Amino acid sequence: MPIQSSNLVVTYLSGFNTRNPLMSRSPQPGKQATYNHAKVVYSPFEAAPGAQFLLTADPWSFLTAWINQKLAAGPRGPNRTRLERALYYANLAESFYAASRRSSLPAQGTLAYYGILNLVKCFLSIRGVDLETKMEHHGLSLPLGSKQQVQIAAPGGNALNIFHEFSRLLGKPVSGRETVTIKEIAGHLPEIHEMAFTLGHVTGNKRGFLPIDIQFLLTESDSHLFTEVVYEKKQISRVDINRFHRGERKSYFSEGVDRDGCVVHRSAKRKKCNWDSFPRIYRNACAEYAKFDVCSLLTPKGYVYYCDLRSPKLHHLSYSLLMMFYIGTAARYRPSEMRELLETDVRPLISEALAVIPGQMLYHLVSYCTSSNCVVPHATIAR
Repeated sequence: MPIQSSNLVVTYLSGFNTRNPLMSRSPQPGKQATYNHAKVVYSPFEAAPGAQFLLTADPWSFLTAWINQKLAAGPRGPNRTRLERALYYANLAESFYAASRRSSLPAQGTLAYYGILNLVKCFLSIRGVDLETKMEHHGLSLPLGSKQQVQIAAPGGNALNIFHEFSRLLGKPVSGRETVTIKEIAGHLPEIHEMAFTLGHVTGNKRGFLPIDIQFLLTESDSHLFTEVVYEKKQISRVDINRFHRGERKSYFSEGVDRDGCVVHRSAKRKKCNWDSFPRIYRNACAEYAKFDVCSLLTPKGYVYYCDLRSPKLHHLSYSLLMMFYIGTAARYRPSEMRELLETDVRPLISEALAVIPGQMLYHLVSYCTSSNCVVPHATIAR
């Protein structure tokens, strides 16, 4: 979204009540940050500033080729062992994933979960977690005597907890034992939140996800980097935007400013940078966004971003893994519950989750594994 001219009188929104705004001047506009002549955009995947999007219709092949290149470089000891494990889990994940695409419920749910679980293990191995060295647990279970719930195990013990390690690496570790319902999980998934809201499975009269545009900008002298979060004013009637400027976000961003039909929140501090320090400053800025509950969603036009305003305790990919665990495990161990569920208005959530979450997690996790922005090519034709 381009920044328009300066010297405009703008509206500061007090609690976003536009009937009694406080008038002030817009802060000096910044200019789009570039690096190596490429536009700098937000990336949660630790990609380099200005990195080109990696277009692939077959992320599995790209992932295995990337791991094989790392192995060909001749690493030794634990580093090589972890890469060999990652390659094994990637191949296993691809087989389960492909089998799930040829199946239907309830078997599809189990196959899809094991595909994603092994892809998560691939990610853990690449990020330095030593699997096979101690007892391993999913870290999740279906509590007895209840339905449509998942229990997250408490941290601790000598076993390696897959879900805990995954959540830790995503920047939102598990804090304690907790039981969450399927409807609660759906409320934190950008892929199916709109359906859950429309069907009345999400509490409240406004949606919880705020579509945002994250901009990386430079001062006129190119000496300082800062960021802005922008959203359209029409979201005020759809989303409880009063929740945005709270908590960690309140101390990081300035009050919202009305600009060209949008509300703009600028980072309160600017980061001094030069050519040599820019990659480090950029990565630090991207890492800071991990605490702002920003969720990513892959579309045919690339990644779009939302802010989850309902104070999620976990990363949105952790919620995705929770949903896949429930579907896959209930299909195996709770046939009566699964049969009943498929006859209720929760079925659309399950069907939609199986249709979109595995593909979203595939591209996201390959991006995390390879520190690149993997996207769907424009030439890809839906099948």
